[in-house]
Amino acid sequence: MALERITRRLTIRELSEDPTDLVARAIRSVGYHLASARGLIVWYLIIHGVIKIILVYLLLTRQVRVYPWAVVFLLVFGLAQSWQGFMHSRPDFIVFGMFDLVLAAGVWIEYRRLRHSV
Repeated sequence: MALERITRRLTIRELSEDPTDLVARAIRSVGYHLASARGLIVWYLIIHGVIKIILVYLLLTRQVRVYPWAVVFLLVFGLAQSWQGFMHSRPDFIVFGMFDLVLAAGVWIEYRRLRHSV
């Protein structure tokens, strides 16, 4: 894993001098966990959350050009999350994926309403 190698390179010198160095060990541990499958889920959720926060802000300011992008984002993430839920028998993923799909429908309806009112 690339992230694991990067953290190992960043910390190898310090850990060779002091194997008990708390910061270097923490960096290596974080790199290892983020490189694992659970780490990928964490990255997915962080990216998903950050993009949603940005989209919510932009949608609240009624920037009409953002609405189609929000619909695409919600559809892609909703379908991917639902698919993962079905493939791995994860009802929580299915529910959250369906929530994104319902939000996409709501954003699309609002977009059409705003576009026709302008």
